Amino acid sequence: MANKTLYQKSFELITQKIKEDYNVDVKVNYKAQQDFWLPNLNTIVINGNRSWKRRVNFLLHEIGHVVNDNAKGPVAKSMVMHDYSSTSRSKLHFISVVNEELRAWNSGKEFAIKNSFPFCIVSYNDDTTNCVMSYVKYGLQNVYGNDINIDYINIK
Repeated sequence: MANKTLYQKSFELITQKIKEDYNVDVKVNYKAQQDFWLPNLNTIVINGNRSWKRRVNFLLHEIGHVVNDNAKGPVAKSMVMHDYSSTSRSKLHFISVVNEELRAWNSGKEFAIKNSFPFCIVSYNDDTTNCVMSYVKYGLQNVYGNDINIDYINIK
């Protein structure tokens, strides 16, 4: 393709960088409903049905998981709240997932900025907000049930 878009070029550059830095392969899959970081396979899968701009956003988010999973030292370990082995209906598990996802969104953004990769910060922040709100919505439903009334949420 001779006339690649800015975001298609950025996607390719980011893919090359994550391969160089972490030996992670990126696969675009048109059948995937979601995007995934598969640590056992050292592979990121990106939904190919999105625009290139949004593919970049979600690639950066999954790279955030890669960066966080590969972080070393006591500060990196202190950022992990839980080992995720508890019930998925616990408040601790719910907050641990939200924390992990927020960290991945922030680490992905830092990765792009640090490496001067073109991406749309407005679109990235929109995707971050929408995804985090979905984690909160479904996490609260999982902990409190489908007929959730926020008055019943015990924050302590």
